[in-house]
Amino acid sequence: MRFSLSVLFLLFLSASTVLSLKARLETCGGCRLNSLPKVKRFINEHLPEYPDVEIKYIGGKDPELLFLGEDGQSVEERVSVINMSEDEINALLESKGILKHNATPEGEADNGADEPHQDL
Repeated sequence: MRFSLSVLFLLFLSASTVLSLKARLETCGGCRLNSLPKVKRFINEHLPEYPDVEIKYIGGKDPELLFLGEDGQSVEERVSVINMSEDEINALLESKGILKHNATPEGEADNGADEPHQDL
């Protein structure tokens, strides 16, 4: 239930915001991150699938997603992910238009362009 409410809240927030082109996850890389298993798992298992999200390690920094402007440098929005699960972070990124490299945007059919052609 908590997850559902969080996702609905994130979707509500995203309806009033502009889609972002890129994001940066800023976090510490040491002891603090080790005490946040959900965020650490997101970094290790999901983050590599996002070509438009970079990570920046800053000592002692609580994990925060920065959504960048069109120039790729200016910060449009900051969102703390310290209390989020992997699914919530994935949903947040998707709500901002940032997709995994192999994901098909909602409403678009996968035409199989990446699949090898098979003769019948």
